[in-house]
Amino acid sequence: MNGEERYSVIRFSFMPSYPRAETMLRDSGDEYFTKEVSATALEELKHMSLCSDALFKIVMEKSQKAASYLASTITGRKVEIVRVLTQHEIRNLGHSVIMDALAEESDGGFINFEMQNSMDEDLSKRVRMYESSFDIAFLAKGEKYSSLPSFTSIWLIAGDRYGRGKAVYTSRLKDQDGMVTDWSYERHEVNINYEGEDDMGRMMYNIRCREYEEMHDDPLKEAVGEVKNTEAGHMTFDNYSERIMKKGMEKGLEQGRDDAIGIVLKNGIATPDDIARSFGLSLSEVYKIAENAGLKI
Repeated sequence: MNGEERYSVIRFSFMPSYPRAETMLRDSGDEYFTKEVSATALEELKHMSLCSDALFKIVMEKSQKAASYLASTITGRKVEIVRVLTQHEIRNLGHSVIMDALAEESDGGFINFEMQNSMDEDLSKRVRMYESSFDIAFLAKGEKYSSLPSFTSIWLIAGDRYGRGKAVYTSRLKDQDGMVTDWSYERHEVNINYEGEDDMGRMMYNIRCREYEEMHDDPLKEAVGEVKNTEAGHMTFDNYSERIMKKGMEKGLEQGRDDAIGIVLKNGIATPDDIARSFGLSLSEVYKIAENAGLKI
């Protein structure tokens, strides 16, 4: 392009509560940005907690420090995240598996963070599917199984799944005598609602907290502040919203209206009222679609 960047102007008007200025699309890729972030979007961002998939994904992708802190506190070992993969870098994930944040450690291992805002009865099988999809994605045809990297699965769940009052439930593969048979894999199921006075309790408070000023000082607060309180953060949130909208529309064309609505609801990009107006549905119909998608709104 002779050193000059050319742009095509496109417009999105998917959700009425998100009035958009002109949106630019780079000819050289799929990076979106807007000239102006809507006031409605900024107000929703202001009161959004890390329990929202949208804010959680952005914070994990923008801050290796926050991702490392979260993983270290949960696993009890020092974790250094060197990068968070984009969806384009993750291949062969079937059954519409979209990992919230898949991060690479400095030692070559991987950690998958999943924000789970409900405890539906199929969660165990969903966990199993996600973890299997990771192995499929990272073992090319013809490669030896020994080439699979170590894998840590972290599920942040809105509730105490096993009802024993713990902040974290850790699982590893063991034999009948309790001996660990595979140290390259571990799973941590985290109770977001845990309210202890320890490091985990303070971190879980920060994840639930909607107001930046009320968060405890730690790397999560620092990263949230970068998104909520800076122009660059606002743009990142706006860009993410645009991509989710576009993805929802594309998925709707491919797999149906309900799947598109599920994507938008899961990522906290629009309210049930917005969706009802946009699709000509009643609120009860929107809630039913959310329920069928395993979401609680």
